[in-house]
This record gives sequence, C-alpha cells and structure tokens, in this order.
Amino acid sequence: MTTVRRLALYAFMASHCGKSLLWVAGDAFALYIMVVLLKLPPVTAGTLFLAGALWNAALDAAWGAALARFGRVRRWTPQIGGGAALIACLSFAALPLAASGSLAWAAILLILFRTAFALFDVPHNAFSAILAARHGHLRFMRLRTAGSSAAGIVVAVAAIPLLAAKGTVVPVAAMMTIGAAALLLLVPLPWLLALPLQAPAARAPGAMNSQERGRLMPVLTFCLVHMVGIGALAAVGKAALHLDASHAWIVTTVPLLLAVTRLGSIPLWSGLARRLGITGGLVLAYGASALAIVTVPAGLASGMVGTALVFALLGTGLGGVVLLIWSAFSQLLERVCATTPGMAASRYGMFTASTKIGLGG
Repeated sequence: MTTVRRLALYAFMASHCGKSLLWVAGDAFALYIMVVLLKLPPVTAGTLFLAGALWNAALDAAWGAALARFGRVRRWTPQIGGGAALIACLSFAALPLAASGSLAWAAILLILFRTAFALFDVPHNAFSAILAARHGHLRFMRLRTAGSSAAGIVVAVAAIPLLAAKGTVVPVAAMMTIGAAALLLLVPLPWLLALPLQAPAARAPGAMNSQERGRLMPVLTFCLVHMVGIGALAAVGKAALHLDASHAWIVTTVPLLLAVTRLGSIPLWSGLARRLGITGGLVLAYGASALAIVTVPAGLASGMVGTALVFALLGTGLGGVVLLIWSAFSQLLERVCATTPGMAASRYGMFTASTKIGLGG
C-alpha cells in the first residue's frame, strides 16, 4: 500500500504537469492566436474566449456535482478522463491550424478543448484534497505549485519563438510540441483515477439539509472572493502579450520572467505562510501583486530595468497567490466537509469554475 501511495503521488505530479502545460499555454496563447494568427477581430476573439471560459466553468460545477452524486459516473472516470485528455491535447494543438478568419473552426476547437479539459481536470483535482490531507496542505500544494510553475517556464520558453515569428510554421510547431509533451505526461491519468484511495462519498439524493448548506457557504464565499482577485491578475498577464510595439522585447521576455520569479518565490511564500499563517501570507501575496499592477505604467516608462523589476514583483506575487490560494482552499475543505473523491470533486468543481470565470472575464 505504501508503494501504491508513492506511485499515486508520482502519477498525480506527472499528470498535473501535463495538465498545467495545456492550461497555461491555452490560457496564455488562445486569445493571441485568434487575434494575431487567425485574424479574428479582437472583440470577437475576446467574446469567444469568455464564452469558452463560462462554458468551462459551468461544466466544472456540473461535472463535480455529478461525480459527488452518482457512484456509477465515478466508476467511469478513468475511461472518460483518459479519452478527454487525448481530445484536449489534439484540439489544443489544432487551434493555430484553423483557417485565417474562420470563427466557426476557432469556436469548435476552443469549446472542444474546454469541454475535454473539464472532464479530466475535475476528478484529477479531487485527488488534491486526499493527497493534501495525507502529506500536509502547504507541503503538498508547494509541490503542486512547483509543478505548474515549471510547466509555466516551459510554455514561456516556447513563447519566445512563437511570439517572435511572423508566419505560422513556428507557432504550429510550438503548440504541437506542447500538446505532445502534455499527452505523454498525462499517460498515468487513467491509472490514477482508478485508484480507490478512499471510499466514495455516500450521499443520498435529495435536497441539502441546513447543515450541508452551512458547510457550503464558506466554500462559495471563498470562491467568489478569489474569483475577483484571479480576474485582475489574469487581465494583466494577458495584456503583457499585447503591449505597444515600441516595447517589442517585452512580448518575448515577460512570460519567462513571470514564470521564473513565480517558481523562485515558492520558498519565500512557504516561509511566510508558516510564520503568518496561510491566510496572512495570501493577503501579502495579493498586496504584492496589486502593487506591481499599479506600477506597470511607471515601469514601462522607466526603461528595461524598471520594467523587469515590476514584472519580477508581479511574478513573485503570483507565485504566492497560486500557492496559498490552493493551500487555503484545501485546508478549508478539510475543515468543512469530508475529503472523499466525490465530495472533493464537487467542491473543486465550484472552485475551478469560479477561477475560470475570473480568467475569462
């Protein structure tokens, strides 16, 4: 059993890195590809991106609720998750292949990617609650954040030729390479989802009683509060790809700078969280991010060094927010509800739904 638990942690981290490659690249580049490569009007591309995010959010919540409620659905998650991972990788890689100006194909591929991603992301996230309860919330989420930050560095390196290229060959090759690497890392996912690490949630159908509603409210409040914060951070991150042409060098270096500082800041935020508590550390992380956001114009005006310092501060703040928001949510779940796969899937579905609304907005 110890060997299985160790392998489960390895399988989770491998699939988490693969999932992060898809998510970070899709979130960062989908809008850019639609506007720059596919020549869609920016408002149209933005509306399509928001529609995809809202669809993804609704599916996260609905899929999480279905996994919590129906044992028969949970039994099929290995097969559904494995097939969905393959479809997500293929639709992700195919986006830059769509014909220029083709709104229909861009919409089909984006919705297909969002749908497939939700189907394996929600049950995969449910294992976070189980593994965090076993290994410690901050310790496990530190490992999880390191994996997603490393994926962010890979995506940022791929962004350099992708954003600098004038034609479509390099972007297509970059997206296909990321898709292939993600698919390879997601190979252990069906095995992971088949593991009976803990008994499924036993919940009879019917309306929630007052005790269940009381346990749900802290989760909903947490999700709504951080949806606003995540939305603000996401807006600035996406704007970095569309800065003025006079600062063209920023377009190729900012994603890498953000990813490196985000990864490098993990020990700093871990230490602060141990001293101040996870909530206190999260407040500081949001504060650092806010300070960086309001000083971006001054940094751009001051030249290369000032710009680098501002975005390094933003990356540091982002690293803290990502690490501590997941740690705080995991801690909250253990306090207010059982961390069974079904119940965790439902609550993580709510959490990821709210963050995707923030990202899309």
